[in-house]
Amino acid sequence: MKNMLRSIVTGIFICCLSLSSYTQTISTVQELLKAVINATGGEEAWRKIKTAEVMQEANGGLLGKGRITIVAHFPGFYKYEYRHEEKDFLLLGLFVPDKIPVSWIVLNGERRAIRTPNSRSNLFASQEMNMLYDSLWQLQPLRTEIREGESYYVVEGKYKEVSQKRYYCFKTLLLKIMEQEIDAGIRSVSKFSDYRKTDGVTRAWKVNRVVEDPQFGNSQSEENVLLLKYNGVISVEAFNPQ
Repeated sequence: MKNMLRSIVTGIFICCLSLSSYTQTISTVQELLKAVINATGGEEAWRKIKTAEVMQEANGGLLGKGRITIVAHFPGFYKYEYRHEEKDFLLLGLFVPDKIPVSWIVLNGERRAIRTPNSRSNLFASQEMNMLYDSLWQLQPLRTEIREGESYYVVEGKYKEVSQKRYYCFKTLLLKIMEQEIDAGIRSVSKFSDYRKTDGVTRAWKVNRVVEDPQFGNSQSEENVLLLKYNGVISVEAFNPQ
């Protein structure tokens, strides 16, 4: 019995030492971002992604039930479309290199301009690789935080007018929570779950989001991925304004 207890205690002690040494190896934002990239597929796999197509179902929020379609061509090209399932309503955002981002709505067949969309860092399909290699990202020192009983690595950064605070799980290194604030006063909290692997890389298929918007009011929504495809044929012409 004594030998068994000694073995159990020794095993627990070794596990604690292993966990301690593991957490101590990550002490900077750059080290964490590299670890996250490895945990979600590795840099080589992410670099192989040249185009992406995503279809999501959105429920709740100010816009109601609809379909979100995202197409991207890396580096730099990104298009976001939201179509309401019942109303004649379309929201579109377009990002093209060396051009000012544009966004508009089409309501009842009439196009109406709205505010400029948030700036995006879109060199790679991986947001962590964008943060690691895009020099426009301003990153604060890495810290840790316990939130709702869970331990997280916390990365705080700013890209142009957008500030983010990103919470990565200690155990899995997956992004679980993102708090975002835009200079215009729009705040949001996004919670990521249902991580799945596609073509060797892992990303969340479900996002629950709470938004505080001084212009349009507060809202809660859920977005679920219906389709995810990498490296399909997407021409640059697809990003021309219609």
